[in-house]
Amino acid sequence: MASRMARGSSLSDKKNIQQINQDFVPLTLNLSDVDFPQSYPAMKPWIASLKQVRKTCKAPERGFSTTVVITPDANDVIATSGSGYHTRWQQALNYNPSRYSAFLKEAKSRFELFKRLEKTNKIALNKLKETINNEVKSRNHSYQE
Repeated sequence: MASRMARGSSLSDKKNIQQINQDFVPLTLNLSDVDFPQSYPAMKPWIASLKQVRKTCKAPERGFSTTVVITPDANDVIATSGSGYHTRWQQALNYNPSRYSAFLKEAKSRFELFKRLEKTNKIALNKLKETINNEVKSRNHSYQE
């Protein structure tokens, strides 16, 4: 349900589609019957969320939709759109095309900063990673309600 709503709004918006195709490598995972690929260490918070949702919710209520931007090596999270859980769709970035576009721009900018700091300033990079981890925790808490 949540994924269909996202595809009917932000992921159907022509500007967002263009931005995604220009600046990102899009990958859609439908985890209804399978689990996350194990070669994506950055996805650990969502793996835990999916396990929690599967334990606590009935089958039709298990879905959530989110966008996660990770580094090309799949080791680090750059940004997340946060809760796309079906009960939170009004607040989620996924369902508001203009807010989603701003999220994509921020993710691109953050990735560029991440790459620069990897080469020049490990201390600042660690602070950025801490900020990202706090954002992930904050935006993912509702998956586990």
